[in-house]
Amino acid sequence: MPVGAGRVVPCQARRRPRAGASGDSGNANAFTGKTGRAAVKFTADLAAKAVGCRPGEVFLASTGVIGEPLNASAFDGVMETLVADAAPDPGSMPPAPS
Repeated sequence: MPVGAGRVVPCQARRRPRAGASGDSGNANAFTGKTGRAAVKFTADLAAKAVGCRPGEVFLASTGVIGEPLNASAFDGVMETLVADAAPDPGSMPPAPS
C-alpha cells in the first residue's frame, strides 16, 4: 500500500498533464486515514465539476497542520465561483487534455 499524505498518494500515479488543480493551506490532510481519503475524493469531485474534467485529472495539494482532518465541505459551492472569476471569458480557456 502506498504511503503518504491523503493528497499525495492519489497524485503520485498521475503523471500526465492535469486539467485542474486544487490547493489549500492551513491543513496538510496528512495522517488522517479514511476521513482524509474521503476529503480528497470530495475535493477532487468538486474541482472536476468546476473545471469540467474527471476527478482523476485534478492535481491536489495541501500544506499545513498534520494529523487534523480537512474540512473539505468548506470548498462546496466555492470552486465553481473561483473558476468563473479566474476565466471571465470561457472561450479563452484551453481545452482539457484528453
